[in-house]
Amino acid sequence: QFEQLAPLVKTQLTKDIKVSVVLLHDAVVGTSSKTDSPNALKELMDYAFQLKNMGNVTGIEPTVKLNVHILKEDLEARGYTTEDLIPRVEPISYSQLVDILDFSKKIVSWM
Repeated sequence: QFEQLAPLVKTQLTKDIKVSVVLLHDAVVGTSSKTDSPNALKELMDYAFQLKNMGNVTGIEPTVKLNVHILKEDLEARGYTTEDLIPRVEPISYSQLVDILDFSKKIVSWM
């Protein structure tokens, strides 16, 4: 259902709001280079990278405002390794997930 979430994330990115997406359980499979990643995920990551590059042109501090994380334990439980990840996806542990949730001002759970 990432296709439904992607437009909401894009809206936040265009408002210069930093967004972190954490993929859990079976959703981590789509971040492996050994599987077909959802087009919406690829497009969203490319969009965020384009916004970063626009910052280089406009003189605004270039930063990527989108972080895509996956739970390393969920990835490994499905037979994949972190070496299999597509570019710009960061594996995290459960304790790092807790830190992200604690740091976040708003949390949206999407199923």
